[in-house]
Amino acid sequence: MDAEDVDLKAPPSKFKDASPVPPPREGPLVHRGGDDLQWVDHKDSSTGNVHASEGLGARAEKMESFSAPTGVRQRVVQSIIISKAYVESSWRGMRSWKEFADRTKFTTPTKMDALGRAKVNLVYFKSNYMLVMGFICIWTVLANVHFTISMLISAVAWKIYLELSDGGRNTIMLPGNRQLRPIEAYTGLSLCTFLGFYITGGSSTVFWLIATCLLVIVGHASMREAAATQAELALEELNRQDNIPPDWV
Repeated sequence: MDAEDVDLKAPPSKFKDASPVPPPREGPLVHRGGDDLQWVDHKDSSTGNVHASEGLGARAEKMESFSAPTGVRQRVVQSIIISKAYVESSWRGMRSWKEFADRTKFTTPTKMDALGRAKVNLVYFKSNYMLVMGFICIWTVLANVHFTISMLISAVAWKIYLELSDGGRNTIMLPGNRQLRPIEAYTGLSLCTFLGFYITGGSSTVFWLIATCLLVIVGHASMREAAATQAELALEELNRQDNIPPDWV
């Protein structure tokens, strides 16, 4: 290389971090559309077929197809994992139903006794109460079919919109070149959800569900004698953290 080809006035950093020049390819650079550029290696004279290496766009698409699962699938998998872990944890803390429904342990408490019993029993029978509440919710869903269908349709509509609009950040194109802006979509979906909730008696259904759960759970926790003491609950929690099963359970 001649001296005149080098810019002597350029700072040294111009050449210091220069990456090595890749070897030249034999074929011309061909534009395949978009951002995808490909080198054509050679042309088979016998068949006339052109053999080209993969462009950057094609490689990116292939890598993306083998990468992490899509957003919907990933959220479903995460939800299943979290639900499974929660169910397993709750099942391990389930108390004996014979102990839970022992009629000899139910007495009429004073106001102070009721608070003390509830404070202990709500922790001791926590998993049992969660299962009872789940049965009450299932009963409510089956007893109010119209409300359940209305809320399911609203949930599916919200899910579809959020997926198509990337979480409500993008405008959706409708037939006839009409744009659905986020503010319009949110307003329409909220109004439809509220109307479905009101027409199917959602307020009375939710009120009945909450009242029933509170009556059953709080009533049981306050009427039943304390199943343990505060010290025993604290010891059990420590043993659970250390993976040592308590000998008094």
